[in-house]
Amino acid sequence: MRDDIHKSAPVSRAWQSFMKHCNRQADRKERAAQKAYTAISNDCYNELSPKFLSDISQKSAQRMLFGTATSEIHSSHDTTNKAHVLEKEVIAHLERREAFGEDATTAIEGAVSDAIKSRLNSNLVAIKGHWKKHGGHGAKGPIEAAKKIIAALPVNKLAKEILSEGSNFKPKRPRRQGVDLDEDLR
Repeated sequence: MRDDIHKSAPVSRAWQSFMKHCNRQADRKERAAQKAYTAISNDCYNELSPKFLSDISQKSAQRMLFGTATSEIHSSHDTTNKAHVLEKEVIAHLERREAFGEDATTAIEGAVSDAIKSRLNSNLVAIKGHWKKHGGHGAKGPIEAAKKIIAALPVNKLAKEILSEGSNFKPKRPRRQGVDLDEDLR
């Protein structure tokens, strides 16, 4: 399979970098997992506006008592903005969770987690389709690696991090690791 197949994939640059690391046998463990976490964090940072995060992370006693988180967010948030698809997914998952009677805190955390999982699944489908179309027989290994890595991502941890930081959320960049001079690069 070609080494540059990731460059024409219909996903963001961060996800293309993840694909590049999944394609390399040596990078399939730690580096690919770091790239996937960075990519989904970037998606959240780019599509969850600070105003939305501050609105959704504020938990008042009245909201928890009456379970009206969705109506408060709808009244204070612009749902017509097409740039923030992830925000709309969070709201849709929040409405579903509140309809089933979950309390506001659990519903909000679960809605953010569900939206992140949905984004991960859609990116995985795009990545798999691209690899199958352009990768030939050598695409099986990278596809399996991508599935395992995406399934193992700590989505609930990321959702809690996003909600705890609220409007101050910024994706954390992984620290660069030093070069291992004994590493076999062949």
